[in-house]
Amino acid sequence: MKIKRKNLVEKRNVLNEMRTYDMNCTELRIFYTYLAKINPLDQNSCIVTFPVSFFKELLGTETITISHLKIMATKLLQRIVKIVTERNGRTGLDMFQLFKRCRIEQDIITGEWYFELEAHEDALPLMFDFKGKYFKYELENIMGLTSANQIRIYEILKQYENIGERVLTISELKDLIGISTNEYPQYMYFKRDVLEISRKAIEEHTDIKFTYEPAGRKGRGGKIFSLRFIISHNEKNDIKKNVKLKNTSINELKSSMPFNFQNNYYDDDIAHIANVCQNSFDNDEMKVIKSLLENIVSVSLHEDMNVIYAVELKPIYAEFQRKMKNENIKFPFKYFCGMLKKMGEKAEAERNKKLNKCLRELENEI
Repeated sequence: MKIKRKNLVEKRNVLNEMRTYDMNCTELRIFYTYLAKINPLDQNSCIVTFPVSFFKELLGTETITISHLKIMATKLLQRIVKIVTERNGRTGLDMFQLFKRCRIEQDIITGEWYFELEAHEDALPLMFDFKGKYFKYELENIMGLTSANQIRIYEILKQYENIGERVLTISELKDLIGISTNEYPQYMYFKRDVLEISRKAIEEHTDIKFTYEPAGRKGRGGKIFSLRFIISHNEKNDIKKNVKLKNTSINELKSSMPFNFQNNYYDDDIAHIANVCQNSFDNDEMKVIKSLLENIVSVSLHEDMNVIYAVELKPIYAEFQRKMKNENIKFPFKYFCGMLKKMGEKAEAERNKKLNKCLRELENEI
């Protein structure tokens, strides 16, 4: 199992919001490689078998023992997913295992050892049969990253690449990365040891790059509470990939596309957006609008894009039309996207408020 560019990780936004405390770099790589090897349209592909040679490549070592595989299997089976939920007006947490079974077996003919992973039943809805509220990236992007912090920051920002920015409080960012609130109490050390190291590594090895700046009000003594991340494509690494694409056939390109792109999942969504927005935007602009709406879905805990179209998009487009009539707006599309971004920020703030309340209640009970 060579790490190839056609290995695409397709990840639901809600799964990307899970807390990954104690998962190290190797475990994250195994988990994301698992996501790249399954077919998200077929739950029967939930069992993935890795040859031991894959782990040699993954760990950068010439030898690996059965004891090493046993240790990895034990750790993976102990990892618990924590997902924020909202049901019947109640906010809470779902907690369950990522994987239910690991097998270590030897081929009696070739002598090759294999490592098999099977997802837990409760985790299947997060990995299969989803049409929206997801993002994707080539597995190769995380293979050059050398820490769990770098991998998580890449994913946290990659999810918002089409939007171009993301605002997070320091505590929210630490929580998503998997850093306890007691670590790096001073921002200067968090910036030096986590943010700057990750920024340089992500720009060097992945398809995105980012800058960041303080956002919102500062506390006493200039204490920074929130950061705004500006995310963009990494053209330097795109150029490297484009060299190989020049001699790639159309069929090869199609086979490397994610399953949901091949099955035209976007068509219905774009049609809805075009209808609600009265065909005011072209196809590429509507794809950007769809990404912004998907962000609102993920941060508001809605599970149905149709709710967003009916409840969120219609009134905001009506407000946009009123603004167009009464104000001199030079760049309508940019202005409309700004309105959607503000809606997403509001939804995220409300979601985080509910989450923090839920976590406090759980801690008090424990």
